[in-house]
Amino acid sequence: QFASEGQKKTFITALKLAEYRRLEQKTQIKPLMHIDDLALHLDSSRKERLLALLQNCNQTFITIAEPEKTWDNAHILVIENGKTLSFV
Repeated sequence: QFASEGQKKTFITALKLAEYRRLEQKTQIKPLMHIDDLALHLDSSRKERLLALLQNCNQTFITIAEPEKTWDNAHILVIENGKTLSFV
């Protein structure tokens, strides 16, 4: 009600990153990170800043409906109708 969808997505992602850092500090192990629908509701500058922050995470799983570009050091798994079509 008081925030746009992009602002809500940014806030939730910030909480996830804080949780990631806390787990890493507490366990001395880098946990897995998952971001669902990265491109949904984020403008290009927020997406770029988020991707830069995620570079510091050990393993990150990002789900998106349509790939926009290939990110550095990314492995892309394409799944349609429950079947793996390609892995790059």
